[in-house]
Amino acid sequence: PLAGSADTEAALTIPHQAVTVTLTGDYNGDDRPLADSDIYLFTEAGSYQNLSAATDRQGKVSFDLPPGSYKVRGDHLGREYWSEAFDQADTTVVVEEVMAQVAVILFDQPIEDVPVYIFDAQGTYLGIDGVTTLDGHAAFRLPAGDYNCRADYFGNQYFSGPTTLIAHQENPVKISTGGGNFALTVEMSLGQPLEGVNCFLFSDGGAYLGHQTATDAYGAAGFELADGAYKLRIDHMGYQYWTQVFEIPDQNTM
Repeated sequence: PLAGSADTEAALTIPHQAVTVTLTGDYNGDDRPLADSDIYLFTEAGSYQNLSAATDRQGKVSFDLPPGSYKVRGDHLGREYWSEAFDQADTTVVVEEVMAQVAVILFDQPIEDVPVYIFDAQGTYLGIDGVTTLDGHAAFRLPAGDYNCRADYFGNQYFSGPTTLIAHQENPVKISTGGGNFALTVEMSLGQPLEGVNCFLFSDGGAYLGHQTATDAYGAAGFELADGAYKLRIDHMGYQYWTQVFEIPDQNTM
């Protein structure tokens, strides 16, 4: 340094402030926190700031931010939701929600105890499932948008098809399993029926479907089945006998 000069130091302080972002679902004014969803930080102009965090059980994350205009994007169930611009202030991202009432139908009647799975319109499973209750319905609170719902029944899968769910409404969704009556006749020989023989229902792949019946005095066993492929096992005098695979609704007797 030159004679008589002095070293100087300058310090610049950029004040940061903790900002809380809340991701909430809103169904007709009933708010709920949305946990385990990713929040991404951007400038108001749209430049990603390489900061992200997953919401906690209260639907919240926190960022330490300097002064400036920011916005955040919340990713929830495959959809993107944006906040308004904010500057060192807490903000909330609102997801408009619906109530989906999924009914699984056999012979035009709802059926209970059927697993239901929720997919987006592109066929991606969203990790959401339920089981139909006594009235044959399963209820799901979901973001508004397009979905495809699947029911698994008697070893087969049935889809609702693409369905648009409208915000702040109860949306009915129908999954039809089709259905038809199938009658099997078991005989010793032509015209000589076997009564009281147990018949067990299986999928075409060999999975037992938990349904059986015994032949009547005419050697007949009846089944009410959803659309799909099946086979039957007949147990008689210590031996097992199998039918060929048959498909409902294409075939209704054997």
